[in-house]
Amino acid sequence: MENNMPFKCSMVKKPGDLCPCSLEGVMSIIGKKWSILIIGTLGNHRRLRYNELQEKLGKISPKTLTARLKELESIGLVGRQSFNEIPPRVEYFLTEEGEKLFNSLLPLIRWAIERDHRSFNFFLDF
Repeated sequence: MENNMPFKCSMVKKPGDLCPCSLEGVMSIIGKKWSILIIGTLGNHRRLRYNELQEKLGKISPKTLTARLKELESIGLVGRQSFNEIPPRVEYFLTEEGEKLFNSLLPLIRWAIERDHRSFNFFLDF
């Protein structure tokens, strides 16, 4: 991949290096507690109602879940669909951009699973 950035990045040492500055915006989003877990859960289940999502996440408070969903929705990673039913039904899902992020996170999730498995096996040896 060629470095055609229109700006200079002090972190780039040689042509062809990628500037990690773009990660700053991403980290401000996914670095918040619960964001990656929400994206991962929606990625695994495709569509979930609020209570289903809260149940799958476990110990997240309703206030935090609502705040994270609104943030993720406002930046275009999570979509929300309301159904005109009684009682009202709302489903959350990943947008196309959210799906891209989820797919990008899969190697990290696999690495974490393998690492946890290795750590667990290490403790079984004692």
